[in-house]
Amino acid sequence: MKDERLISLLSSLEKANNFDESWAAYREALAELGLSNGNFLSTLTRNPTKDDAFYLHDYSQEFFDLYNEFNGKDHDISLHHAIALGKTLDWSSNPITQRIELNKEQRLIEDISYEYGLNNGYSIPFYNANGELYGGVGLCAQGVSYQEFDKDIRHERTFIDQATSLFQAYTDRHFSYNEMLSHNTSVIGELTDDELETIKWLSEGKTTSFIADSIIHKSISSIDKSISSAKQKLKVSSKDQLIYRAIQLGLIN
Repeated sequence: MKDERLISLLSSLEKANNFDESWAAYREALAELGLSNGNFLSTLTRNPTKDDAFYLHDYSQEFFDLYNEFNGKDHDISLHHAIALGKTLDWSSNPITQRIELNKEQRLIEDISYEYGLNNGYSIPFYNANGELYGGVGLCAQGVSYQEFDKDIRHERTFIDQATSLFQAYTDRHFSYNEMLSHNTSVIGELTDDELETIKWLSEGKTTSFIADSIIHKSISSIDKSISSAKQKLKVSSKDQLIYRAIQLGLIN
């Protein structure tokens, strides 16, 4: 029996003109299941040995700032287990945090995630034609209990995997390196040195307070003004889009 939801998603992906529209269609389809938050990670060139990663998420900025402040990408045990596993990881049934002793940094990332209700979901890896891991998606049912996740979401696993496969295929269609460099690159204003440096450190996961106190040595309000000005010049509305656009334009590595 055909799943009408997949047919609807396929139709939306077919109509998508760029990566942003593909991501929006995919996230809308999965949000209807209760997977309210998601993230996407990929190397721009599909080459896992190149340091040209692109990251997009729709978690709260407050959580993401904390996650980066405490180097979540280095200490997120579930993330690293998903990479080692090489296939979809179900966070809610993942016993790894019970089977091993977490160090202080790993426990902190677990505690931050739980504090924000991010403790049930999936990590799904993407592989290129050579079988090399180049990225993937994370899907989270924020605020949903284990019992609710088990009852209402886990039985949708086949649909989730199929929807993600469709999204990956259409992402490959839109997410070529040249397109990402040229996507929405209308006339922009020239960035100041402080704005460029601020974006660079934001892309490395530093908080505005750290940038202000330890790097640029200006007030937090001054750094916030630099970010606001840079967003206006690059015609974006969030910090993530600011970083993404700066990478697109070759303003930062």
